[in-house]
Amino acid sequence: IVSQLDADHVPQPGYLREVLRPFADPGVGYVTAPSICSANAGQSWAARTRLYSEAAFHGVFQSGYTGALAPMCIGSHYAVRTAALKEVGGLGPELAEDHSTTMLMNAGGWRGVHAIDAIAYGDGPANVADLATQEFQWSRSLLSLFLRYTPRYLPKLPLRLKFLFVLCQLWYPIFAAVIGMMFVMPIAAILFDIRFADVTYPGFIGHSLPAVTAMIVFAYSLRRDGFFRPRDAHVIAWEHALFLALKWPWVFWGCAMAIRDRITGKFVDFRITPKGAAARHSLPWRIVAVYAGFAAFLLLPVLLVGGVTEARGFYLLSVFNALLYTIVVGVIVLRHLWDNGAGWQGQKRAAIGQIGVFVMLVALLIGAVGLRGKESLHALLVGLEPFGLSRVEYAASGAGSKKTGEVRFRFDPHWN
Repeated sequence: IVSQLDADHVPQPGYLREVLRPFADPGVGYVTAPSICSANAGQSWAARTRLYSEAAFHGVFQSGYTGALAPMCIGSHYAVRTAALKEVGGLGPELAEDHSTTMLMNAGGWRGVHAIDAIAYGDGPANVADLATQEFQWSRSLLSLFLRYTPRYLPKLPLRLKFLFVLCQLWYPIFAAVIGMMFVMPIAAILFDIRFADVTYPGFIGHSLPAVTAMIVFAYSLRRDGFFRPRDAHVIAWEHALFLALKWPWVFWGCAMAIRDRITGKFVDFRITPKGAAARHSLPWRIVAVYAGFAAFLLLPVLLVGGVTEARGFYLLSVFNALLYTIVVGVIVLRHLWDNGAGWQGQKRAAIGQIGVFVMLVALLIGAVGLRGKESLHALLVGLEPFGLSRVEYAASGAGSKKTGEVRFRFDPHWN
C-alpha cells in the first residue's frame, strides 16, 4: 500500500491509521482523503475561496459516495493498493491523474473508500493568478479525459458509475455554460428589449428564496454535525461569495482549449502551481483586465441603449452583475497591495494603473445607476403593489414640452 502526498502537505497524527483502515477489506483498491489546503489560508484570500466552497465535498459528500457511488481521489493526497494499481495498468493519464486513476480503478472492479478523518494540511493558491491557473488546467484536463479516454473505460462501469464519471467530467463545461448564460442574458434582454419569462421579479424572488434558505440551513446543519472538512469552514463569507465569479472565466477558457486540443491534436504542457516562497507576488494585468472587461461589457448596454420598455428591469440586473465584477477587481487590486505591504513599491506603475481601472469602473457604475436606476427599479418592483419606491409621470404634450408623451420616473416611496 502506498500513501502519497504533495510536498507541501503535512499529515496530522493518526493519518496513516485512518488512511490504512479501509484496506482491511480486500476489495478496496484506493482510499481518498479530504483535500484541506488551508496552511496559507491566513495569508491568501484566494486560498480561502476554494477552502470554504468545497468543504462539504471533501467531507460528507465524499463519504456518501463511498456507499452509493465512488469517492474521487484528490491529487493532493490519496492511497492505493499497489496490486490493484498494477492490475488496472498504473496511474491514469492527464494532469487530472487523480480522477483518471479513480475511473481506472472502478472500471477494473476495485472499490474506493473515503477516509474522512485522514487529515493533512497543505497550501492553497497563493494569489488569484495561481487560482486562475489551477481552474484553467483542471477544467482543461477533465474535459480532455472525457474526450480522449473515457469512452474506452465507460462500458466497464455499472450504470450508476457511468452517470457519476460523465457528470464529473462534464461538470466544468456545464458550470461554464450556466454562469455564462447568467452573464449574457441581461445584456441580450437590453439589446433586444425582451423578457425571458412572464413573471415579476418579486414573484421570482419569492419562489427562489425558500430553496436558497433551505440550502443554507442544510449547510449549517452539516457544519454543526462535523461533516465539513475543514470542520470550521465558513458557510457565509465574502470569499465564498466571490468564488464562482472568480473561477468561471478560466473554466470556460480551459474547456474551450480542451475542445481545441481534441480537434487539432495539439497539446500544451501544464504548469506547476508554485507554492510557498516560490509563489509570485506580482499581479498580472491579464487577470485584472478579464474581470474589468466583464464589468465594462455589462455596463455599456445600460449606458448606451435607451428606449427599452419590456426589459427595463434588466438595467439594474446588469448593473448588479457589473457590481459583482467591479468588487472582484477591487478586492484583487486592493488586497494585493495590502497583502504585499511595501513589496508593491517596485510595481508602482502597474498598481496605479490597476487602481485607476477600479476607480473608472466605480464611476461607470454610478453613472449607470443615475441614468437608468429609477426606471429599472420601478420595473423590478411591479407586483409589490401597493408598496412602491417610484412613480411614473407623463409629461404633458403641447407648447413648451420637449418630447411628446415623455415618460419620467420619480423616486417616491409610498404605500397606496
